[in-house]
Amino acid sequence: MSLAWSRQERPLWDLDKRRVIGGAPIGALDVSYADDADLPGDWFVATDDDRAVGFGWLDVTWGGDTEILLAVASDAQGSG
Repeated sequence: MSLAWSRQERPLWDLDKRRVIGGAPIGALDVSYADDADLPGDWFVATDDDRAVGFGWLDVTWGGDTEILLAVASDAQGSG
């Protein structure tokens, strides 16, 4: 396993995010984005050999508060 984090310059709702984040329990997260929609905030992707296994999101749209999301693909959880 070779994990690497990188910042996404222009984050879009895509197949990888749908696979990793879209599997959250109903009501846990707002994942109602259209395919290829621009996403708010700063997004980071964790990859393992070029496969997205996790995402991080920082959003500061709530009047000075920061919202942080970390999501890991179910098949990568517990692997480091």
